[in-house]
Amino acid sequence: MRLFTAAATIAAAALAAAALSLPLHAQWTEDFISDFAKNAPRPSGVSAAERADTLVPQACPNSPFTYSVSYPRGLDGGGPADKAAGAFAARLFAQGRSTAEEYASTKASPADCDDAWGTDKEEGESQAYFKVTSSPYRVSSGAYSVLYSSALYTGGAHESFGYASQNILADGTEITFARLFRDPAGSLPRLWEKVYKGFCGGGAAPSRPDLYGGMACTRSVPGAPGVLGPNAMSLDAAGHAVLTSLGLSFHLNPYEAYGFAAGPQFLDIPKEELLRIGADPEIWR
Repeated sequence: MRLFTAAATIAAAALAAAALSLPLHAQWTEDFISDFAKNAPRPSGVSAAERADTLVPQACPNSPFTYSVSYPRGLDGGGPADKAAGAFAARLFAQGRSTAEEYASTKASPADCDDAWGTDKEEGESQAYFKVTSSPYRVSSGAYSVLYSSALYTGGAHESFGYASQNILADGTEITFARLFRDPAGSLPRLWEKVYKGFCGGGAAPSRPDLYGGMACTRSVPGAPGVLGPNAMSLDAAGHAVLTSLGLSFHLNPYEAYGFAAGPQFLDIPKEELLRIGADPEIWR
């Protein structure tokens, strides 16, 4: 089990550069993801597709809001997994459009156009954006996953940064905890113990992440939060957990973890450990 952290100030600078259309290192998300997410195998023949649009507030033509979503295409040659990924990306794109409309509503008159943080002084144009990149994985011949990373900036000192995960079977259905574990009632408490000890041990912060209650770490493992409790279903809700051939990786944005200054937090749990606590080996076959 491995815990990784990243400074949010570094994340803000790098993601802001990407949003300004500087050259990307690769078609998939590379920065501020866990080791498993960086190194796990991808499906062969997969490429990045993108949807993008710009909304220009009528009162502020020099303050456009650009929103884009990059997502994988070719997971299974246009089959159920591809359709599921496309549908997920469409929901993220709709979120971007809604955010753009909310942003435009704040620019009701020319007096609202100036933003010392959000305006490029030379170009006079807003740097407001919602940008989603992605990273696809081949879990096995019967399962795929996608980790989405988002960056949002509408003004102020820094951007917001987040994650979403999608875990799907070859038929396009979601991999829930009820599918991941043969006996969820018996396995989820053991998974929570690994998550709790992963974030609270090994020199990590003295409190558990805010997503899991934010209280001080203790020697004994407390009861699980709802997102990892007896009725938990969504791997995304439990900490944007993404399955790969290597295991299960949790990705918490700064405010789900310990705040902006501490940056995103990652936890990798190897496949072997998941199998020991009751994961279904068929997922990886």
